[in-house]
Amino acid sequence: AVTAVATGCTQLTSLDLSDCDQITDAAVTAVATRCTQLTTLNLSFCNQITDAAVTALATRCTQLTSLDLNGCDLITDAAATAVATGCTQLTSLDLSDCDQITDAALAAVATGCTQLTSLDLRGCRRITDAAATAVATRCTQLTCYYSTPPSSHHST
Repeated sequence: AVTAVATGCTQLTSLDLSDCDQITDAAVTAVATRCTQLTTLNLSFCNQITDAAVTALATRCTQLTSLDLNGCDLITDAAATAVATGCTQLTSLDLSDCDQITDAALAAVATGCTQLTSLDLRGCRRITDAAATAVATRCTQLTCYYSTPPSSHHST
């Protein structure tokens, strides 16, 4: 169904697939291939998608200004780095509960997505103060920043 929408709606600018937990990389890649005009995409809790799908989006949907990957726990720093490289117009990025995201990804986001006004990192327990400082230094337009306080029981 998502592939059919992507095929027939090539001028789509906004797509919300949140909580579609059966969505696969193939469907997201079809969207990326055919819907290159997307500016807003919500993939929150599409927990089967991987770095491959997010990289396809970042490569082809370069006009994205809002991307929600909340709860996409299979994505890693590779996906976030691809987003930072390809989606430089992002103003809103939600990586909350993306457990595998580390400081390396955040450093790339801070460098590539300097227009961010909102960044959500709640539940990203591998992010340290150093990465948060990099974001604060480079993303000067940030007005909303959410993160999980470091746990005293978590080693970095």
